Amino acid sequence: MRLKSVIWVQAIIKRAEGGGAFATILHKGEANAGAIVVVVDDGQVNSLYHQSRDWDTNELVWRKQAQPMDAQALSEVLARFRQRDPDLWVVEICDKSGRHFLSEPVIEEG
Repeated sequence: MRLKSVIWVQAIIKRAEGGGAFATILHKGEANAGAIVVVVDDGQVNSLYHQSRDWDTNELVWRKQAQPMDAQALSEVLARFRQRDPDLWVVEICDKSGRHFLSEPVIEEG
């Protein structure tokens, strides 16, 4: 049984806010099965994480884009993501320390 996307999003926001960060939904996706992207803004650059499966274990993981992005690059990347998947959720976390508040493993993409 798969957890609904809206529940994942609410949990991420609660963890961030519980840790003293600000979190908001930039784009509301399909409540039951929309993919999720988390943007972390540390005040200077943005880091992007997208929900995925580990190819070897089939476990849920988050993949982090290797390069931090400025606002323009982030906007372009998110537009491409949403063009491919209009059901996509986009959550933004503003945290000066750059914490993502994700509880699952994070894999850095190279």
